[in-house]
Amino acid sequence: MLIVVRTFLGSAAVITVAASFFRLRRRVRELEADLRNTDFHDARVDALEAAVERLAAQLEQVTSGQEFLNRVAANQPARLPSPTQSPPVVTPH
Repeated sequence: MLIVVRTFLGSAAVITVAASFFRLRRRVRELEADLRNTDFHDARVDALEAAVERLAAQLEQVTSGQEFLNRVAANQPARLPSPTQSPPVVTPH
């Protein structure tokens, strides 16, 4: 009886390992095929580059606006509101 149980368990283990091996081989082939498919990766890289270019253009606009505001503030200091004296703050101790 013990020999039958060992044989059964040994056979089940061999079948499980063999099935896992064949699944692994198939998955490796799929991944290798994906590596050869560079069109998908090229499209993603192109989309990423376009997004970075759009962000750079927007950053340039923000920088230009900030420079303009700095020039306006430097050329017309009289238009800036004058600081007012705030009442002294009394904090309880």
